[in-house]
Amino acid sequence: MKADLKMEELNLVRLEDALLCANCEVIVNQTLGGGKCPACGSLALLNVSPLLGGTLERPCTASFFAPSILESADSKLLQRA
Repeated sequence: MKADLKMEELNLVRLEDALLCANCEVIVNQTLGGGKCPACGSLALLNVSPLLGGTLERPCTASFFAPSILESADSKLLQRA
């Protein structure tokens, strides 16, 4: 990284504020979007912090599920559609 960059030129997002847009695959700051992706307007936003085990300031919140549990949940969701 260039040492002469100014803070306003950087695109930094705290891990606890990072959301991944499932539509356009952009990381956005949750404090700026108002519940929508500022790049594409999608509502399909995924909080990145729990996927990476949380921050150093908080305990790990990630959960891992057996594939059979996920398949069961998928089939229930499809039945509702």
